[in-house]
Amino acid sequence: MQLTKRDTKVLWSRRRILLTIVITSFGVEIGAMLLLPVVLPSDVHPWIEALADATLLSLGSLPLLWYLLIRPMHAAVGIGSDRVDMLMAALDEHAVVSITDARGRITYANDAFCRINKYSREELLGKDHRIVNSGHHPKSFMKNLWETIKRGEAWRGDLKNRAKDGSCYWFHATIVPFADGQGNIEGYVAIRADITELKRAEERIKEYSDELKEQNEELEALQREIIAVNASLGEDCREAEDANRAKSEFLANMSHEIRTPMTAILGFAENLLDPGLSDSDRLNAIHTVRRNGEHLLQVINDILDISKIEAGKLEVERLRCSPVQVVAEAEAFTRVRADAKGLPFHVEYVGSVPETIESDPMRLKQVLVNLIGNAIKFTETGGVRLITRFVDDDAEPKMQFDVLDTGLGMTEEQIGKLFQAFVQADTSTTRRFGGSGLGLVISKRLAEMLGGDTTVESTPGEGSLFRVRVSTGSLDGVRMLENPSSAMIVQSEASAATKPCPSELCCRVLLAEDGPDNQRLIGHVLRKSGAEVTVVENGKLAVDTALAALNRSREDPSEGSFDVILMDMQMPVMDGYEATGLLRRKGYTGTIIALTAHAMAGDREKCIDAGCDDYASKPIDRKELIETIREHVSSGSSVRPSHENALDAAGRDTAGFKLAGYGLERGTDNAHHD
Repeated sequence: MQLTKRDTKVLWSRRRILLTIVITSFGVEIGAMLLLPVVLPSDVHPWIEALADATLLSLGSLPLLWYLLIRPMHAAVGIGSDRVDMLMAALDEHAVVSITDARGRITYANDAFCRINKYSREELLGKDHRIVNSGHHPKSFMKNLWETIKRGEAWRGDLKNRAKDGSCYWFHATIVPFADGQGNIEGYVAIRADITELKRAEERIKEYSDELKEQNEELEALQREIIAVNASLGEDCREAEDANRAKSEFLANMSHEIRTPMTAILGFAENLLDPGLSDSDRLNAIHTVRRNGEHLLQVINDILDISKIEAGKLEVERLRCSPVQVVAEAEAFTRVRADAKGLPFHVEYVGSVPETIESDPMRLKQVLVNLIGNAIKFTETGGVRLITRFVDDDAEPKMQFDVLDTGLGMTEEQIGKLFQAFVQADTSTTRRFGGSGLGLVISKRLAEMLGGDTTVESTPGEGSLFRVRVSTGSLDGVRMLENPSSAMIVQSEASAATKPCPSELCCRVLLAEDGPDNQRLIGHVLRKSGAEVTVVENGKLAVDTALAALNRSREDPSEGSFDVILMDMQMPVMDGYEATGLLRRKGYTGTIIALTAHAMAGDREKCIDAGCDDYASKPIDRKELIETIREHVSSGSSVRPSHENALDAAGRDTAGFKLAGYGLERGTDNAHHD
């Protein structure tokens, strides 16, 4: 078949397109191999054909292309368009192909292009590629693509297109421009490979990677948290060990503090049994027993106080009281110890002070007695001073009490441990001076409950300054004392002059007490004071005896019922609470005074609620007990007094506090100042 010049030109144009496709798809080497039969002379064609056959057969990769394209192209004449069509059909199976003119309008779209975009060929021809643009890529991306191919360079990259039904897909594209003999670009060939699944896989991998990264970050955060928790546990473990060690030391010290006075009490009590003991030795033994008993009571009171504070059960009152009087009582309480050591002890005032403040006088005195007692205890030479002043330089006016001593002093490390319960700043000093180690802790907590605080400044070998501030409450209409020292003397003398002395008891007392020793002791005290005493050992006998006496008095007024019942609250058969309640339910209106060794917060209220008229704690203060009985007998009334009657805020009777010398040596374990 003889081809015309026009047919030959068209055929050569199609050949260039096909060669471009082949080179793009299969590489420069294969394309050159395909081009050799065309450009070499015809007399070497058989050799070229044999070489190409051997090469391609050795590659074993393109038998179909060899059959459809290379063999027919070994002669320049006789190549038909049917061979080209066969090649395009084969490419349709291999790639997504489209051809555009120089303006980008689609002039050819293979079946794969139509199929993936879901457009018919008629819908695509004459359109540009914006028909399948997904809008995913920025304008700068598309601009770079067109600038590249317009320069005659091939462009390769990933594109995201949108099909007719709105679905999107990804493909990897190679876009190659082809030119005429003069180098003018006639169009563009785009060969694509569908990589949608690959992109989805990449997205899944990215999601997994992000998820793994997030999980890794969480694991790292968890690891850091575990490290922090381990560090915290280590610190907690160390703190627990320190606390356990401190409590062990505290218990060991408490054992020492309890056993030491008990040794003296038991030992000198045994000495009193010696009939050959002289009167002076007997008197010294009695004083020793009493002194050590009071010290033992101090230790017990300290333990009870810190227990109530730690449990949040300790309450303070807000009463109108005289700070000058509180200072005077604290001075009188501690001066005996200072005089015994030969230490000067001075009380000073700076400026005017309020005549009265709103506070708890008993707890405020306890704080001052603790601090002054410690200062005296740890001072061998020099002296102790108590300086009192009114401070109104902040939002709330306060009373300030400074206790200064010239004693041992403390280091910063010792000060850091000073106000910690059960922690001893210097165990050697504690062993030397004794004490419960709780006095300063109690004082600080009480000061805080009174609206203030306790601070300390100290220099080793020179001494210490303990400063206590407490709130004054409202001072509206309160007179300021210009000379507090004079007022202190007057009030102290007036208090001593007006304090009533206990009178003899002329009454009948029913003592309900199960302890034989206490029966003998309390009975002896009451009988010595002039009372007629009947003793029973449990609550049931107390109820029966009291009601029987009441019935006899109704039949024979000369017999008379009991004027007072002293009711121990802890007894066998029937305790004091039940016995008192039963008596009240049966109409008994006589005076019942609770007598108990319980001294925790709420114990007094519990006794009053049970029906008692008053409360006295053990160990008894015989003078205070007699005075309490005398007041009830003389009043002739069983009206129950308020909770403040002769009791402190903890439910302990005031006289018992005085008897114990409460707070004089309120502990020494916290550094040397405690």
